[in-house]
Amino acid sequence: MVNYSQTCVTNPADFPFPLPIQTERLVIRPPQKGDGKAVFHAIQESIGELEPFSPWVRGRKFSEEICEEESVQAAEKFRLRHDLRFHVFDRSTAELVGAVGYSWYDWKAREFEIGFWTRTSRARRNYASESTHALAKYAFEKLQAKRVFLKCHTNNSAARSLILDLGFELESEAQGLCHFSMSNPSLLRPARSQKAIRYQTDLVIDFQKKTAQGICTLFFQPLDQPSRLTLKLPGYEIHEVLCENQKCDFQLWGENFWMQVPASAKSVTFRYQVRSSSGLTIHSSYAFTGHETNRWMPCHMDPSQKASFQLNVKVPSDMSLVCSSDELPFSAYLFGFAIGKFQSSEIKDEGKRYLFYGVQETSNGLLNRFKETPSMLKFLESKTGISYPKKTYTQVLVPDDICQEKNGFSIISKKALDPILEDPKHDWIIIHELAHQWFGNSITCRTWNDLWLNEGFATFLVACYKNKTWGETEFDREMELLKSRHKTAVKSNQDFRLGDPRSAENFDLTQSLTYSKAALFLEDLRLRLGDALFWRAIQDYAQENWMGSVQGRDLARAFLKVDPSLKTFLESRIEGSLLF
Repeated sequence: MVNYSQTCVTNPADFPFPLPIQTERLVIRPPQKGDGKAVFHAIQESIGELEPFSPWVRGRKFSEEICEEESVQAAEKFRLRHDLRFHVFDRSTAELVGAVGYSWYDWKAREFEIGFWTRTSRARRNYASESTHALAKYAFEKLQAKRVFLKCHTNNSAARSLILDLGFELESEAQGLCHFSMSNPSLLRPARSQKAIRYQTDLVIDFQKKTAQGICTLFFQPLDQPSRLTLKLPGYEIHEVLCENQKCDFQLWGENFWMQVPASAKSVTFRYQVRSSSGLTIHSSYAFTGHETNRWMPCHMDPSQKASFQLNVKVPSDMSLVCSSDELPFSAYLFGFAIGKFQSSEIKDEGKRYLFYGVQETSNGLLNRFKETPSMLKFLESKTGISYPKKTYTQVLVPDDICQEKNGFSIISKKALDPILEDPKHDWIIIHELAHQWFGNSITCRTWNDLWLNEGFATFLVACYKNKTWGETEFDREMELLKSRHKTAVKSNQDFRLGDPRSAENFDLTQSLTYSKAALFLEDLRLRLGDALFWRAIQDYAQENWMGSVQGRDLARAFLKVDPSLKTFLESRIEGSLLF
């Protein structure tokens, strides 16, 4: 073994660095000529997340040429051991996922500081944890480090959790920075995150105080070593956290929850209170949930993290409850309920029940609005080739400005639906939310960057239904509306590819790209292929990915099966290097 304390003072360039560093999923190597393009695109998509915590980004302009020049310079500096940065690549795709390095070091004292960043589209997949662990281990084993340390901004809760999970100790907090260190390599551990496989939630709503008291248990697959549980819990008053019925310590920085889960633990239980919010809206006579399930029950909001769900809500005798409990695994944003003093109506058709609830509505009024739901469901079954998997579909009409799909039901705004009472062609919101029972609920975007696969299909299928029901004039009107909305992105020079993380920067851009451009993309494919091949590809895509999580490449594969010549077109429209 080399004694670096003796050699480092003379010529650091002579130090042997066994490279590359490889982990289960990653290749970590020094920068080299040709990296500039990949580095530029990684920085460009991540600039919003990097700027608050990374001084090297602020006020700078980046280009492929600048990043290439810096990569070449960094390669030479690494050779001389003047700059010890590394680029991190996915072993399976060769895509650059981020960077890591020894941002400061003292060769004589054998002390090394580690810095890291991960591109936005690869966030929340433990790449930063895996690469940082690898570099800390390398420092101790190959460089004979006596001390390894890291620092992060006090507001960077994700980095803070990651560093603690690896076994580093918090030394101090000063001038907006948290300082962590490790001198004993036996304390270094690979970070392992716990993900719930089942949730059980009991909820009591106080309609006067507009609060909810909850007990939520997250069930896990037990691990043979300690792991972490990190959650976003905005607006929570946490009374206690239990692990296997024993009180346990936790940390809460603003909305960021972190705790260490002991080895072999099978569950963690929260006792808490939340207030009325965008995730749980509570009025005096009714309440309902929105998209942000983590505002009323502790859960993982990553759409790829699917789990079963059991909900028990205490229901007053004069109220009705609609909820989405299911033994099958679904994404947490699809968990929800509506409770209130509802009027109701229903239709029974070919073995299925269609239930309609509303606040301050009559049974006939509900029926007049929702009566075409059975024909819409049959239309979606015929187009996807997959039958609606449940015996009941429920719609809840509320005065609030919300339209939200849930597992087995939808919450719909009167503002969006009431024009149907004057003109039956204003039926778009019913089929849009119903389409999510296929595209979104059962075939779910893997990340929020892939949300266009949920919303693009729902938006496109609205136009297709209108074409079947009301004729080409209504279809053309929908297409013109989508083109008009897409122009918002074009005019602002933000017409990004589908799946680009910048698509969600504001509501107008989301409408323009995630909904409108995505639907226009599907129509473009239909025109290129013709109806027969197009719908065959859609049905293959739906059947192959049913109850799974998808990215753009999954849809692309389905279309390439029916027409391999689409490869260039698909690559130009869908975000992601080495797409296929």
